[in-house]
Amino acid sequence: MNRLLFFLFLLFFCIKTDAEIQQDTIRTLGFYIVLDIPKDNIKKVLNYEEGIFYDFIIPQDTSVITIHCGAMVDLPLIRGKKVLSCQLINGILKDESGIYEKDGKLHYCREINIFPYDINITYDIVGSTFKRKYDLIFDNIKVEKIKSCVKDSQ
Repeated sequence: MNRLLFFLFLLFFCIKTDAEIQQDTIRTLGFYIVLDIPKDNIKKVLNYEEGIFYDFIIPQDTSVITIHCGAMVDLPLIRGKKVLSCQLINGILKDESGIYEKDGKLHYCREINIFPYDINITYDIVGSTFKRKYDLIFDNIKVEKIKSCVKDSQ
């Protein structure tokens, strides 16, 4: 009987969790960025001379995901935090995560820099209960270059 209740609990928990996530595709500066993101988010866009910022504010867990495409930005975007891990892959991609304390609570942050494309993706203000969820989102981000539709002139 306990196993049946446990199975039903897991089943309902997984269904609820999947329903809270939606896939979003951002087309910007010659790239598609595809990521799963919590449904109830507030999207803010800021253009500047050399690029664009997309902020997804998730009110239910007070987290924020930021996508930056462009130049003229002082990296890393997450600074002043204790670095938990930092990976540099072939000088092309850097994945760094950190932790910090604010108002007596621990928060996690993570930043992915894709240097050849001038793309930076971060999450910040993530509590320990939601860290795994945001790491899964970041582990499954896809960046695809948009194929140009230029015809040969003959």
